[in-house]
Amino acid sequence: MAEEWAELFDNFGTKIVSETDKAKGAYVPSASQRYAMRTAGIEPSYGEGKAVCTIGVLFDPALRSMQISYYNAERSGSGRSPEPRIGRGLVQWIEIGDELVIGNVGNRVFVAKEPIAPVGQVFLTDNDGAIVTDADGAFLTEPVTPDLDELTEALEAGHPSLTGNPADLRRRKQLIGQIAAVKKKLAELRPQYGGIGHNNPPPDEDEGAQVSPALDLVDEMVDRLGGELAKDDPDAIQVGRAGKTLRNAAHWLGGKGDLFAEEFAKALGKSLGESAGKALAVAGLITLLGTLVTQVATWLQAVSWPF
Repeated sequence: MAEEWAELFDNFGTKIVSETDKAKGAYVPSASQRYAMRTAGIEPSYGEGKAVCTIGVLFDPALRSMQISYYNAERSGSGRSPEPRIGRGLVQWIEIGDELVIGNVGNRVFVAKEPIAPVGQVFLTDNDGAIVTDADGAFLTEPVTPDLDELTEALEAGHPSLTGNPADLRRRKQLIGQIAAVKKKLAELRPQYGGIGHNNPPPDEDEGAQVSPALDLVDEMVDRLGGELAKDDPDAIQVGRAGKTLRNAAHWLGGKGDLFAEEFAKALGKSLGESAGKALAVAGLITLLGTLVTQVATWLQAVSWPF
C-alpha cells in the first residue's frame, strides 16, 4: 500500500500498534509519522501540559476526526531524551496489532488503519475517482455513478473534503484540460453567435434570443470553475455549484437545436440550412460540457469520499 499512501499524503509513516502502546494509553509514533506531523506544524509539548489538536480519520464510517494529545514523555532512569507520544482519542480507537498510518496533506494530519483494501486501495488508485466497492469492500457489479446534486448538497451541509494531494492534483489536471477544450469550442463559436441576443435575459416568449446569453453563461461558469481549480485549496462547494450550472445549461442547450438554426439565420442573414450547420457546432460544445460535468462529479466524489 505504500505507493497508494504516497498518492494521498505529502508525507506518511506506518507502525504496528504494540501491547505497550495500548496498555500504557500512549502511542509512540514512528520517526516518519513524527516527521509528517512536524511538517504539518504539529510538535509535541514539553512539561506538565499536553498539547491537544484535532486530526482527521480516514476510511472509518463512524468517525471523521478525533482529538489527540501530543507530548514528550520523560523516560525515568533511562538516561535517554524524552519520547514523543500520542494519547486521548487515538489510544481509544486503536487495537493491538493494527497497522496505523499517519500522514499529512499540507497542514492537515490524518490517521487510518491498514489494511483498508480494497475500499481504500480503489479510492487511492482509481484515476477517474470512481468508487467500485461497497462500504464493506466488496466489488460492485458496476462503478457507482457520482451524483452531482447529492455531493454538492453534502458539502454545503458541512461534509469535509481533502484536496492538494498528488491524486487530487492529477484529477484536477484532467479537469483543467477539459475546461480548455470547452473554452476552445466557445472561441470557435463566438464569431458565429456574436451579436446575437443582448446583455439582459430575454423575455420567456422569445426563446430563440436566449441562445447567446446561455452560451455567455457557459463561458462565465467555465472561467469560474477553472479559477477555483487552479487554487492550492479549491472550494469544493463552488466547484460543485459551477458544475450544476453547466449541467443545467447543457441540458437547456441540448433541447434547443431548432432555435439555434432560427437564431443564427435571423442574426446572420443566412438560410436556415446554412445556419443549421452552426447549430451542429454547438452540439459539439454540449458533448464537451457533458464530459466536463461528469469529471466535476467524479472529482467531488474523490475528494470527499474517504470521510
